[in-house]
Amino acid sequence: MQNVIIYCRVSTKEQAENGLSLITQQKMCEEFASKNNLHIVTNPFIEQGESAKTLDRTKLKEMLEFVASNKGNVDTLLIYKIDRLSRQTLDYQSIKVLLAKYGVSIHSLSENIEDSPSGRMLETIMAASAQWDNEVRGERARNGTMEALKQGRWVYAAPYGYIQTGGRGKANLITDRETAPIVKKIFQYLSEGGHTIEDARRYAFGLGLKDNNGKMYNKASFHRLVRRPLYKGFINIPNMNLYIRGTFEPIVEPKVFDIVQDIIDGKNHNPPVYRKIHPDFPLRGTILCPKCNRKMTANWSRKKYPYYKCCYCKNVNLRKADVHNAFQEYLEKIKLSDTLLELTKYAIELNWEERNKAYESNLKELRKRQEQISKEENSIAEQNRQGILPPRVTKELLDKLEEEYAQIGYELSQHKPTEEVDKDLLKYATYFLENICSVWKELEPTSQNELQKFLFSDGLQFNGEKFATNQKTTLEEIRGYITIGKVSENESPGTRTQHLLLKRQLL
Repeated sequence: MQNVIIYCRVSTKEQAENGLSLITQQKMCEEFASKNNLHIVTNPFIEQGESAKTLDRTKLKEMLEFVASNKGNVDTLLIYKIDRLSRQTLDYQSIKVLLAKYGVSIHSLSENIEDSPSGRMLETIMAASAQWDNEVRGERARNGTMEALKQGRWVYAAPYGYIQTGGRGKANLITDRETAPIVKKIFQYLSEGGHTIEDARRYAFGLGLKDNNGKMYNKASFHRLVRRPLYKGFINIPNMNLYIRGTFEPIVEPKVFDIVQDIIDGKNHNPPVYRKIHPDFPLRGTILCPKCNRKMTANWSRKKYPYYKCCYCKNVNLRKADVHNAFQEYLEKIKLSDTLLELTKYAIELNWEERNKAYESNLKELRKRQEQISKEENSIAEQNRQGILPPRVTKELLDKLEEEYAQIGYELSQHKPTEEVDKDLLKYATYFLENICSVWKELEPTSQNELQKFLFSDGLQFNGEKFATNQKTTLEEIRGYITIGKVSENESPGTRTQHLLLKRQLL
C-alpha cells in the first residue's frame, strides 16, 4: 500500500470564480485515495488565500518539511490540479525535483500524466499553461488598473486624509472626516509663508499627524505628503505618463497646493502678507478696507508705530491701538445677554437629546442591514453550492453585497459613542458666550485668527471709530434662533416659551 499526502490551495475569491473550493479539492483527493487503497499518512495541507505565484507559502513549506523529516514514509503527493501547486513553470519543476530527492512523486487528479517521456512533456506543458494563464490575468489586471486611473479613480492604497471605498471595479477615494482637516491645515500653514518644512512637520505632529508607531512623520515621508497632487484632486503617475483630474473630492484647493509647491521650490518669496498670522497684528486678514472692501495687512512703520493698512488704497492707515480698542468694544456689544445665555444652555441640552435619539436609530438600522446582508450572502453561497446559481452570477451578487457591507462598515466607524452633555464643556461654552472679549484676548494668535473666521467669516469693516459688517455674525444667528415666540432678551427666563416651541425652532 502506497503512502500519500494531500495538498490543496485556493487564492482570494478563486473559489467564487470557478467553484474550486478547498472542501471540493480535499474530498476528491480523499475519495481517490480510498478507491485506490492508498494510505493518507497525515492531515491534508490546506492553503487558504495564498497565491501560487510564489513559493513563500505557509502550508507548502510545512508540507516540504514534513516530506524531508519523513523520508521513506511518503510515496506520492496528491493534488487536484497542477496549478494548485504552482503557476510558475520554474517553481513547479523546483518543487518536483525537491520531492523526488525524498522519493516522492506528484499525482494530479484532473490531469492524466503518465511516468513516461510523453507524460513528462505533457506535465511541463501543463505547468507552462498555468504560468501563461497567470501572466494573462496579471496583464488584464494591469490594463484594468490603467483604465480605472484614466477614468479618474484611484485604485491604490489611500493616502493620509483619504479612505479607499467601493468594491471591485469601483474603487475610489473619499475624504476621511478626522484626518482630512489635518491635511488641509498643514497646507494652509505652509501657504502663509515664513514657515520651513521642518516647522510644518512639527506643526502637523501637534495636529495629530503620526506614523504607525505614534511618532512624528520622518522628513522623507512628510515631504512626500506635501508634494502629492492627489490632495488637490489630480492623479499623477510619471512612469505611466499620467496626469489627470480625479473624480474624487480634493482636500486642498488647487491654488493653495500650487502656492505651497512654489514656496517649497523657492519660487515664491513673497506670499500675500495678510495670510501670515502675526502676534502683533491678530486682526490682519479680518479687517476690511473701508474704501475697497479688501482685506487689510499690517506692519510697523519706522519700526516704532504699528498700523493696519490697505495695499490697494492710498492713505488708509489705521492705528493698531484704535483698531484693537474698537474691536474689543464691538465684541462686548454683540455678546449675548444673561437671559439668552440661559436659554442657549437649555437649547443645547435639547439639541443633544434629539441628536442622540437620531444617532441610536440610525445605528440600529445600519446594524440590522449588515445582519441582513450576511444572511443574503449565505443564501447566495448555498444556492451556488446546490448548482442553482452559476459562478459568474454568484460572484456578481456577492461583490455587490460586499461593497454595500463595506460602505455600512465605514459609516459605522464614523459614528461616535453617545454621551451626555459634557458639563465642563457646556460651562465653558456659557463662559465663552458671556466673556467673548476676554477669551479673545487670552488666546494665542492662531486661535484668535480661527475665532475671528468663525465669528466674522466675511470680515469686518472699520471706519476709524467703529466696526460694522454686512453679514449676520454667528452670535446674531444664535440670538435669532433663541428669540422666538414670546421670548425676547428683555423677558425673564420664567416667562419663556414652552420647550417644545424652542425645540422646534432649534432642531
